[in-house]
Amino acid sequence: MLKDICILIVGIGSVGSPLAEEFAKLGIGHIILVDHDRIDIANVIRHMAGISDIGRYKTLFMAERILNKNPYAHVEPYQIRAFKKNEELIRSLVKQCDVAVGSLDDRKDRLFLNRLCVEENKQLIIPGVGQRAHDCQILFVKEPRVTPCYNCFVTFLPQMDEDREISSPEQAQKIAYADKDVPIEPGLSIDIMPVVTMSAKLIVTELLKNKPNTMKSLEEDLIAPWWMYLNRREVGTDFEKLKPLGFNIGDGPHILSWWGIDLERNPACPTCGDYVGEMTKKYGIK
Repeated sequence: MLKDICILIVGIGSVGSPLAEEFAKLGIGHIILVDHDRIDIANVIRHMAGISDIGRYKTLFMAERILNKNPYAHVEPYQIRAFKKNEELIRSLVKQCDVAVGSLDDRKDRLFLNRLCVEENKQLIIPGVGQRAHDCQILFVKEPRVTPCYNCFVTFLPQMDEDREISSPEQAQKIAYADKDVPIEPGLSIDIMPVVTMSAKLIVTELLKNKPNTMKSLEEDLIAPWWMYLNRREVGTDFEKLKPLGFNIGDGPHILSWWGIDLERNPACPTCGDYVGEMTKKYGIK
């Protein structure tokens, strides 16, 4: 049922690499990989690659690994960055896919991919991990221009979007001149895997819609546009004072559990809404 599906994964890091392997196991027939980075020693503790793979392009490593799981898959690796300079090629890849995955570290790159997916009317899922992997988040843009896009999310919850894992020297350097310690403390692989499995579950449930399968009930469960998961009650966050898990099975958020959050689309969103129209109404401009 999934052999004719095409999935585009942009960002083959600690989330994108295991997610690509899950798609191979599921029998996805066409997987496109985009990432300009090579495997570094610091990646090994959280990536599918090992020490013997250091220096290789992440895309080429994962292409081999996918084919080792599913030799019938068609894998396209691209050693490029998803940004404005490569827009023509990235847009052509977006047009090919059924679902795009934006497992990217940089907000500008996520906004860029989001814009292309909205313009080409393609579903997009953006998985993310908070600093030191204290939480996981997933935004699923199921219906561009109907459900909230990533730009809507950034507009409504900028601080939540900024709480991203600092996993490279480049990211750390951006805040290195602030009068505070640079929090280079990559989250553990076991704290990242929940976002991988949930992202795969959301995508496969959506792809199997209207097809007979044993997961039909999930179509009623997995309806939220935004999902959140807590690995622990991180000090200094809004979740620090949650009750310890214990035997808690009541309503509301608690650790080691996913919960879906409703999020409205922003009608004035510059990407998926009518920004000019909404602003002229708001300020009474003809």
